[in-house]
Amino acid sequence: ELYTINEEYKYLMIVKNGSYEYKILYNEIIENEKNIIKGIIKTSISEFKFISEINNLDDECYVTIELFVDEVNSFVLSQEIKNSENVYNISYKYNENVLASFILKTIITDDNKKVQLIIDEYTEFVFIKTVSGYSVDYKVFILSGSFKIEETEEQYIYTFNDFSFEIDK
Repeated sequence: ELYTINEEYKYLMIVKNGSYEYKILYNEIIENEKNIIKGIIKTSISEFKFISEINNLDDECYVTIELFVDEVNSFVLSQEIKNSENVYNISYKYNENVLASFILKTIITDDNKKVQLIIDEYTEFVFIKTVSGYSVDYKVFILSGSFKIEETEEQYIYTFNDFSFEIDK
């Protein structure tokens, strides 16, 4: 339910999920083709500040939401949407400094669907679904390699790096 109120915040949204109720109070400002939403989320136990920016360009959209746990801790979710590509960046900040972050990227084409998870400069996974099967390329510190599962009409083919074996259907 969405309400217009004339208090510190212009809008009130009430979200109910079973026995839980969340009140979201916010103001919206449009500035240089950006929608900026600032407000608070209230539960029966806690209250959290948040700020969100939405920037729509010709064929791209950028969305950022920062949720403040307290005065110095926050979580930031950023999303970049363009054509068949979606990129999410999730970060934890302390005193405005990013302490942890990871990226999840999805690319969908006619031939395949690719999902890339980047945890840090040493850890990355790439999952690809093709018409004939799946593959996972990984990098974890000094280890790297790939694992593939392919299917033909007669067999399943499993390949781990250079080792391969087949199982008849």
